[in-house]
Amino acid sequence: MIAAKAMEKIAGFIMTILLCSLSILSSCQAESQDWHPSGKATIASHFEYSNSGGKGCVVTIEILNTGLSSISRCTVSLSAATEARVYRQTAVKEIVIPPGKRAYFDIEIVFVSEDESLKAAGVAIEDSFFL
Repeated sequence: MIAAKAMEKIAGFIMTILLCSLSILSSCQAESQDWHPSGKATIASHFEYSNSGGKGCVVTIEILNTGLSSISRCTVSLSAATEARVYRQTAVKEIVIPPGKRAYFDIEIVFVSEDESLKAAGVAIEDSFFL
């Protein structure tokens, strides 16, 4: 009789530990997604240039860290449309951006022809990714 009651208490204790462990593990999993780096890439400015090497544009990208952890690397893909064609380029930057802070970098696109110019709304961010 005493052994049976002891086994019941041990089984109850083990079940309590298992339930607490599962609860802790599930809450950690949800929080880990909150700590994954996240940000927002926008076009801060752009300009066209013409020199002896040809014609092109420089696009300044702004990265805002919207997450709870630092961004250490960002990948930004953009497009630049002229009357003749659409240029696409992807830039990867190793840059530390603390939560709530922002950073800037430039992406240069050289046009094939000196006769090309950007369309009015020709520059756009196609995709971005943060680590």
